[in-house]
Amino acid sequence: MSDMRRRSLLRRAADDHRKALLAIGALLLLNLGVYLAVIRPLAGRVSNVTERTQAAEGELAAARLAQSRASAALTGKSRASSQLDAFYGEVLPANLPAARRLIYPRLDVMARQAGLDATSSNYDLLTERDRQLTKLTIQMDLTGRYAAIRDFIHRLERATEFVVIDDVTLQESAAEDELSLQMELSTFFRGSAE
Repeated sequence: MSDMRRRSLLRRAADDHRKALLAIGALLLLNLGVYLAVIRPLAGRVSNVTERTQAAEGELAAARLAQSRASAALTGKSRASSQLDAFYGEVLPANLPAARRLIYPRLDVMARQAGLDATSSNYDLLTERDRQLTKLTIQMDLTGRYAAIRDFIHRLERATEFVVIDDVTLQESAAEDELSLQMELSTFFRGSAE
């Protein structure tokens, strides 16, 4: 078929079905208009809503995480506070006389049980301003064998009384096979020394 003939057939078909082609063209233009005026803006709004929903879900997850962290911190703080109160009330001596009773006879007895001789001991109080605790420092001079010194330190560490070993000085003693031990210990009690 020649090119001329094909064109004439197309023109003839277009002339025969002109009304149908115009209706189809009008419907296509109407369809395009509806798409541009209604569907495309709605699709953009749906996309915006989806993005906002995802952003809100992210913010909600972050808020829940922050709330759980705050709750855990509050729980941890209250637990620490109750444990600190229990420590103050049950472990530490209540006052200076109680601290002295806890330290002096008990340390001397532990030293004798370990096989050490206590040559001297003295104490000192340290109260810092704006502190709830007062520190009772004890200096002890002991003599004995190395095994006895180890036993004494082990007994101190396992004792139920709250005693901190601050400093240990070990020297050879004048007596053979004996050592001289100078220890600085401390305990705390609530309140002042008065």
